[in-house]
Parts: sequence; C-alpha cells; structure tokens
Amino acid sequence: MNAYHDNAQVELLREAGMTEADIAHSRLVAGIAVGLGCLARVAVDLTLVALGALFHDLGKVRTDGILHGVEGARLGRHLGLPHAVLDIMEKHVRAGVPLEQAAHYGLPPRDFSLASLEEKLVIYADKLADMVEEPGLVVSVGEARLRFARILEERADLAKDEATRARYLACAAEVEELLR
Repeated sequence: MNAYHDNAQVELLREAGMTEADIAHSRLVAGIAVGLGCLARVAVDLTLVALGALFHDLGKVRTDGILHGVEGARLGRHLGLPHAVLDIMEKHVRAGVPLEQAAHYGLPPRDFSLASLEEKLVIYADKLADMVEEPGLVVSVGEARLRFARILEERADLAKDEATRARYLACAAEVEELLR
C-alpha cells in the first residue's frame, strides 16, 4: 500500500459503494500523482495529492455524469474530508472549468478553475491513468506523458471537447515544467 493512503481509506470507498474497478483506477491515479509529485522541483503536499486522487471519483457512486465531482465533494463533506481534498474532487471533472463555462457543462455556477499544484497533479495523473487503462493505447505512464498532446488530439473521447483539451494541455505543460 502507498505510504500516503491506507487500507482504511480504501475501505471507506468500498463502504460508500465504489466499484472495485473505480477503486483500482483511483489507486492508479494516486500512485501516478504521488510519483510525479515526488519529482517536482517545488514543495508538494503529497498527502493531499494522494487523498485527492484516491477520493476524486467518489461521486461515481451516485452518477457517472459530469456532476460526479460535485456529488463526490458532497459525499466527502459527510466523510469529513479536508476542504482541499473536496476542491480536487470538484475540480477534476473537465480539468477545471472556469465560471463562464460552468453552465455550458451543466455545472453549478461556480469557478472550478485549477488553483493549486496538487489539484493539477491529480488532474494530469487522472488523464494519464485513463490513457494507461485504455487497451493498446500506451504501455506505460512514461509513454503517456510523452504522447499526451498527440493522444488528446487523436482521441476526442479522451479530450472531451476543444476547451477541455486546452485545459488538459495547459495543466500537463505546467506540471511537466515543474518536473524538469
């Protein structure tokens, strides 16, 4: 088990009704995000990164739609998760939607823009995990990192739409710059 999360937290996800597939995905995201965070040239709250990654898809116990981030944060509040973790949960959907685009996506009228490096690490790791989990797309996280922009250009299902793709690319560029 990762030093930044434990079996008790995974058990909380199970008790909340998360599927084993979603738990496996969340654990992969946590591993990638913490691994990238360890490489950063600046201080990173690795505990926050791990918790945000582990709980980011909690809302999928209620909906698979765009509101799963908002629903997850609502559930997370009841679990007593820290506010910074709730922010990651809410903002990870569509890579941090700004206020002026929230209504377009059917989100509440709030600014979901990414603010912290920890948020960006989780969002980037989530998309990298999606690429790794897609059969035959990439063989490793390293390959996903190298081919990130091209994959999002070629795979509309992963990019979602042009505005979301731009947010994913900006997030990835910022994180990668801190890893050099």
